[in-house]
Amino acid sequence: MTTMTGRRRVLVVDDEKRVCELMQIALEKCGYAAETAGSAEAGLELFDAGRFDLVVTDLYLPGMNGDQFAHLIKRQDGEIPVILLTAYPPAQVPPDVDSILVKPFSVEALKEAISQARR
Repeated sequence: MTTMTGRRRVLVVDDEKRVCELMQIALEKCGYAAETAGSAEAGLELFDAGRFDLVVTDLYLPGMNGDQFAHLIKRQDGEIPVILLTAYPPAQVPPDVDSILVKPFSVEALKEAISQARR
């Protein structure tokens, strides 16, 4: 789904406010409009209330970790790409995750993660 301005919508879930702000800026440079949530629970509420083209979630969240969150998203919409954001990447990509973006990241690395997740 696109916004009224024609940009695709991305849900970003990270408990660090600064990371959410930086993701919004980086995603805007990539032509996306981002909404953010500080927890998986808040992210699920936003996801349920709107339609997103992509989800980016931190791996380590309070309460529910990012791969559990990705599983819930995929149960609702198996077609939506999910990118896992982490400073400490797991040895293999978890189920229900389409791509991993390692912190710190560049806009180019974000573009590559989006491209990989959308394949």
